[in-house]
Amino acid sequence: MTASSNALRAVERICGGPSSCPRDRVQGLSDPLITAEGQTGHLRAMLPILKSVIFTMLVAAPGGYPSFLNGNKLLALCEGDHAMPTDCIAYIEGVVDDWRFMNYLADPDAPICAADAVGNQLRDAIVTYLKAHPDNRDDPAAALITDAITEAWHCSG
Repeated sequence: MTASSNALRAVERICGGPSSCPRDRVQGLSDPLITAEGQTGHLRAMLPILKSVIFTMLVAAPGGYPSFLNGNKLLALCEGDHAMPTDCIAYIEGVVDDWRFMNYLADPDAPICAADAVGNQLRDAIVTYLKAHPDNRDDPAAALITDAITEAWHCSG
């Protein structure tokens, strides 16, 4: 075991992890992620670059739209033998929140579509839409979610 891995284990025992440690508790440790002054090292400085590289790889990946779920996968996530209702609702609410925010940025004076709809209410509308439009289920789930909300709440955009 190296000195730096011993230091990292000591930090984890003392603080629960390097990022939650006050400076005075990490002084003198020789881990490359934490300097004697308690400042983070090289790995933290590289995180923004790594995030950009990973995002670029995902967007440039072959196979069409850079989406993780299509309508079929979303429907399976929301219903069926292997459904994960919490993940289903979290995904839907994330897409809806982003969509509402983008609409707000486009026109701050316009009313927010389905502003009070959350959780199971959103899930039910999306599942109903997916079942009613099986020919569209190969489309990205995010696009189908916005279509479903627009149809269910009779709003534009």
